[in-house]
Amino acid sequence: IQYGAYGQGPKPRLLGSIAASSWSKTTGNVWRSATAIAHNPHSIDSGAELFFEKKDGSAIFGRHVSSAGGLSREGDWTFSGNRVSIYAAQDPGTLYASVEVPQARQLVYLNDKQYVAFDSLVLRYMVNAGYYEHYGNNLKLKGLKVTNGEIGYIGVKNSTSAYGLSLDRSEITIAGNEIHDCGRRGVSLVLYNTASSVIRGVVIEGNHFYNGYHTTGVDIQSNNPKTGPGHIIENIHIRGNLFASDPGYDIDDPDEARSNLIFINQDANSTLRDIYIYNNVFAYAPGSGIKTQSGENYHIYNNTFYGFNPHHTGFQAHIFGGSSARNTFIVNNIFVNDASHKRYAHIEYLNGRQSHYTIDRNLYYSVNGGSARLLWVDKGQSHFFSGWAAYMRATRSDVHSATPPDPQFLAAPTDLKIKATSPAVGKGQAMTWLKTDYLGVARSDPPDVGAFQH
Repeated sequence: IQYGAYGQGPKPRLLGSIAASSWSKTTGNVWRSATAIAHNPHSIDSGAELFFEKKDGSAIFGRHVSSAGGLSREGDWTFSGNRVSIYAAQDPGTLYASVEVPQARQLVYLNDKQYVAFDSLVLRYMVNAGYYEHYGNNLKLKGLKVTNGEIGYIGVKNSTSAYGLSLDRSEITIAGNEIHDCGRRGVSLVLYNTASSVIRGVVIEGNHFYNGYHTTGVDIQSNNPKTGPGHIIENIHIRGNLFASDPGYDIDDPDEARSNLIFINQDANSTLRDIYIYNNVFAYAPGSGIKTQSGENYHIYNNTFYGFNPHHTGFQAHIFGGSSARNTFIVNNIFVNDASHKRYAHIEYLNGRQSHYTIDRNLYYSVNGGSARLLWVDKGQSHFFSGWAAYMRATRSDVHSATPPDPQFLAAPTDLKIKATSPAVGKGQAMTWLKTDYLGVARSDPPDVGAFQH
């Protein structure tokens, strides 16, 4: 079964909202819509904000307040008598392209249908999810393709339940999409406390993930099952994606939230293994780039990690290893540290977990010199750029990696392709399963380090 667009013009939009209109000023800069709205979006499940769509097609999350008396700044809204009231400096009908009031929980409910495909569709303004299926897939469902679309503006920031795609099946392809502004997770591959289930054979490629509020990109969790031998999540390929955040985004602002770009976790009575993360670009993560709490057989190859969010007041890392992740390979990556202080590290793991990591043929660079943190060993000895030789002796990592040089990007941070003179050229380790780069260009043998072949 295939659903998609045909002909010419903009992509079809599926909206989970009602557009509020016919505004009248009640007092000061408070405006009330005459449009009847059946349900207060803030009270549907985990809640949703109003979304204020601008003339350029982008939108902003609103901020719910309890009464009209609390409306004091742009984006504030409240609900009473089946109507919405908002704060606006002028008539909202002219200020915004639309004011969207979410009413639908999900836009596409998969309802146990197998081998379905969705192409070139825009899904916006819902409470819980764009694409959704119930948890506890003891039917062992298979087959889903979601391609070339847009999924965004879901729920509230840092919601307990607001996903671009929430899936529980095998043989999934998610490719070429723009996935953004999801209140909880961009892509949720999470098996909860349900009957034992399986997710395997997933490809997530060529997507652009941004503006996240808990997990910007992909969240993978195999939790303890309610019944059966245990959940299984395996053979997941995350490749050729752009995970990008705005370095100007203040994640310590009370209205905002921190977000990992990829988060992965496994409970004791389940299985999570064989995760391949390669040819991706990670820029300015408002949390950690990749956070692996547990599981085994992580292959993190040929990615480019650039920068940290400067507003983060705690520790963060490009790759943040948990207390029980096993057999992790971190190879052929470029890491750039642009932080002005020592709280940020390229790689972090717990003291005593060194034997579970193979780290080699990477290129590290610090914009601000040797004082930047290279490796953070939680409850142990950390290492800085100034102590490169001591780092290699102590950890036995990066024995084939060069003393940290400038990677020579074409025009960082906007263009992270490397020049022909880059020290990353030809310094990688060839892998039989990694034939092309971020753009689909054939890899040389030996390959260049990072997401791009020069």
